[in-house]
Amino acid sequence: MRRIWILTLLAAIGFMPAAIALEPAEHPLTLGFKVWQAENGQEDATLLGWTFLHDISSNAWISAAYLSGEYEQPGDTEKNADAEVLVAYSLPYVDVGLGFRYLVFDTELHEGWRWWPVEEIGYHEGVQRSADIYGPMIFVGSSHVFGESPFGVYGELSWLFKDLGRNDDLGFDGSHFNLEVGSSFHWRRMLFKLGYRYREFSHLPPRDIAGEKFDHDVVDGFTGSICALF
Repeated sequence: MRRIWILTLLAAIGFMPAAIALEPAEHPLTLGFKVWQAENGQEDATLLGWTFLHDISSNAWISAAYLSGEYEQPGDTEKNADAEVLVAYSLPYVDVGLGFRYLVFDTELHEGWRWWPVEEIGYHEGVQRSADIYGPMIFVGSSHVFGESPFGVYGELSWLFKDLGRNDDLGFDGSHFNLEVGSSFHWRRMLFKLGYRYREFSHLPPRDIAGEKFDHDVVDGFTGSICALF
C-alpha cells in the first residue's frame, strides 16, 4: 500500500508540468547552498545541503532540496537527512504546489548505553529512533520585493499530511507542518536568503535520557542560503 502511495504521487509530480501552459521564464535555473541550524528539543545540529529550482514556465516551477547533519546527544548520535521534491504553480499573490518529503533518521547508541526495554515503554525504542518519515505534502508560499530595491521577504508553508513510514506501526505519527519565513537580497545573478524554519510533528515520543525526558515534536532554528541564477 505504501509503495502505491509513493508511485502515485511521483507520477503526479512528473506529469503536472504537461498540464501547464508553458511560457519562457526570465531565470529558468537556480542552484544554491543552504544551511539550517536546527534544534530538536535536546541538542543543536548544523544541517548542510543544496537547493535546485527550475522554472518550467513564467508561472510554474519544480524544485528539489537536500539537507543532512548529525546530532551528538548524550547516549547516541542521530544522523538526519531531509530531501524533498516539489512542483508549484504561481497565482497572482501566492504559490501552490504538491510534493514529497523524505526524512531519514539513523541513530546509533554510544558505547555503554542501551535502549529502554519494550516492557517499560511499550514500543521498541531502537526501531522508532531510526524510523524514517516520508509522504506527500501540500505547499503554499509567497514572496514580495519592495519596489525596485533588491530587498524582499518570503514565507513558505508545507504540510506532510500522511506519514508512510514505520511510526504509524509503533503508534506514533510523523506527519508535520513546516514553516519558513525570512528576508531576501537580490544582487546581479545572486540571491541571498536569511530566515527561520519551524517544523512541528503530530506525535513523536519524547526522548528519555537517564530518566530526563526531552520533547522532540518540534525542530526549529535559523536558516540561510546562497543561490546562483542562470
